[in-house]
Amino acid sequence: MNTVELSALDGTNPQAWLAALGLFVTLEATRTPSEPPIRLGWRYRGRWLPFVVTDLDETAVIARVRRDLEAVVRDPAFIGLRYAKGGKGPIQRDLKPPPGFFSGYLCGLINVGASTASLRLAASFATDVAVDGKGNTKPTALHFTAGQQQFMAIADELAAKLDDDDVHRALFTGWTYERATKTFGWDASSYRDYALRADDPGSARKGTVPGADWLALRGVSLLACAPHGTSILTPLCHGSGNSITMRWPLWEHPLLEPEITSLISLAEMASLSPFQRRSRGITVVLESAVVRSDQGYGSFAPPSMVQLRKPICTT
Repeated sequence: MNTVELSALDGTNPQAWLAALGLFVTLEATRTPSEPPIRLGWRYRGRWLPFVVTDLDETAVIARVRRDLEAVVRDPAFIGLRYAKGGKGPIQRDLKPPPGFFSGYLCGLINVGASTASLRLAASFATDVAVDGKGNTKPTALHFTAGQQQFMAIADELAAKLDDDDVHRALFTGWTYERATKTFGWDASSYRDYALRADDPGSARKGTVPGADWLALRGVSLLACAPHGTSILTPLCHGSGNSITMRWPLWEHPLLEPEITSLISLAEMASLSPFQRRSRGITVVLESAVVRSDQGYGSFAPPSMVQLRKPICTT
């Protein structure tokens, strides 16, 4: 088995964390029955770098990303979200269809015997219960697009233009932000609060890391949304409305898929005691607030470490 370090990903950045999770999803999705299960862990080298335990080398890892991408763009869960705005307007590629459409979309996947991976992808988008203030399907808390931006249209463009060099830069070489493509907005290092800049961020051309964006989308497929009454719950995300925070764990011992799924489904990481963290293999918990503009666009604020809960002393 090889240990492949993903030296371009920093686990303190939510997009990089999601991208590491996405590579894990990708390698598991393309793994043959004769290959050992993939493991994912983190090690501290001045910053938190992910690594995967696999039989593959860097070249083969990149090839697997390409193979997975070609499968995803044919997946009914990926291509099925096409609906008319307002029921009769232009075709949309977003995550806010009329509730009846989204319910039919989910039932259609079940009726055609869609794979577990396909159902997971669909479940990460929304539920067929929660609606927003306009009566449309309320999507995952990680839906940061608004206005003319459409979530699945961004995914379409990334899939059409992504090349091996994009993937190599995202995972191994470094995030150079040389390209200006559409983005999901999950990169906390691109936070552009006007108060922290000498210029107006609205006039600046924003570089992106398309390989990280695509892999982060694949990582989000492990974050299946769930209904809670008439609301929606997104794993790792806490709060509601304009007061949402994402919290995510880092672990040093490489874990298998069931173990990772268990970690990211924890209800409230901020309240874990030192013993509870250790017993679950968690080394660090980080958090980043979701910042919404007046127009509805989302972004992540700079992350911070969630401090250990102080033990309760009794006398």
